[in-house]
Amino acid sequence: MESKTNLGDLPVAPRYFWADLGAFLRLAFDPGIYDRNFDGTNNQRLTPNRVLTLALNELSAYFRRGWFWHLPNRNSSSHEKSEPASRRPSKPCALYPAMLYKDFTWSEAARTSYFASSHQFRLVSSDFHLNFQRSPGNTPLHSFQVISDKKYPAYAVPANSHVILMTQLSLYLVPITDYERIVGRWPINKPPPTSADPGLRLDNVRPLWQGDDRDARCQALEHYKVSSLEGLYWNIMGSCAPNANPSLVLSQVHHSFPRPISPEVGTSFGAPLAAARPSRRGKRKGTTEGDESAPSGERQGIDRFAV
Repeated sequence: MESKTNLGDLPVAPRYFWADLGAFLRLAFDPGIYDRNFDGTNNQRLTPNRVLTLALNELSAYFRRGWFWHLPNRNSSSHEKSEPASRRPSKPCALYPAMLYKDFTWSEAARTSYFASSHQFRLVSSDFHLNFQRSPGNTPLHSFQVISDKKYPAYAVPANSHVILMTQLSLYLVPITDYERIVGRWPINKPPPTSADPGLRLDNVRPLWQGDDRDARCQALEHYKVSSLEGLYWNIMGSCAPNANPSLVLSQVHHSFPRPISPEVGTSFGAPLAAARPSRRGKRKGTTEGDESAPSGERQGIDRFAV
């Protein structure tokens, strides 16, 4: 059985994900790259849009232009468990991107620092939720939908955005207006989509992932195929020039994030919870909710997590 490649084990080097197209697609799909999840309990494969972001930022640092952020996959919020259930996030709206780009000129110091950083640091620094600098709401950004699965949803969104198609063999960069023209809206003879904004949902191109080159849509998409990561990078640079109209502004990106369906009034920091959660062995005798004499780890509220 082939061992998993962990992100934290990769040696520090200016480039790793920026490779020839075949090697890059193996990193994105199979065998993939693994990293610990947010609480360190599981080794999870990096999603293709994250692997793509890491590769494009290596190119950006080398050529001293641009910066890319990745965002969680659309379906990630559906796996979140919230208590109470009313805090479970809604499905992402049509505008929600998988990757964002901002035009940026690298200084020599920034470039040197980036190349000396670990790949885990690069992954975190390109996480939009964690590391987007404080900027006005009208900050222009360029958005990308990254479709890496035959069932993954795509949407008709404002002009000047792009769709990046990733299969295990090929890579495509398609303006959203061209992609909508080629694949069309969701057919009325199919069951209605359960994703958000069903009226903006585009059809899936399953034959592209099944290698069926007889499909007319696959033939039309051949025009947008790129032969290398460098080709993808420079096509993006040409489409996202400093004078190009942005896809979105920062405030629109923030509004596209999943939010609780039925938000409720929060609890003040430090306040004890309404009821203690018994352990698997049951509640310890002699301890009460918020009791200062409770053993370490038994207190409720924010004190439980104090260092």
